[in-house]
Amino acid sequence: MNFRVIVNASPLIFLAKAGLLEILKVLFTNAYTTREIMKEVERPLKLGIEAPEVSMIKATNWINVIELKAEEKEETRKLADRLGIALGEAGAATLYQRGFDLLIVADRKAERKLRDIGINVVDLRYFASLQMSQVIGEISQCC
Repeated sequence: MNFRVIVNASPLIFLAKAGLLEILKVLFTNAYTTREIMKEVERPLKLGIEAPEVSMIKATNWINVIELKAEEKEETRKLADRLGIALGEAGAATLYQRGFDLLIVADRKAERKLRDIGINVVDLRYFASLQMSQVIGEISQCC
């Protein structure tokens, strides 16, 4: 797919922990996130917690980190307050306005609220079901 996709922190972390981070590369070639989201991903390291998934995420050359402009950061704060969602999701939604095609989150409430304002958003469980379908397909082909 040639979609420009933004990925929030939780989906990046969950996919890396499950050894499925590459599914994003296979589906989208590149993924994007904000500097603020990447700081959230890196938080365990700053607290002295060992987090191999952070190294896996940072080692990719296809996850691109984008810095929001000052006015976008202000818009992010306002959006988070207005919708009652976390700053990570709000920042990703702000970045989406630059012409992205899809936003991946791991929060059903945020997914619903972002969809209500016109953002093409999916919850991480969608990718989990894709992976499960692939496994079921492989099993049915071999047996």
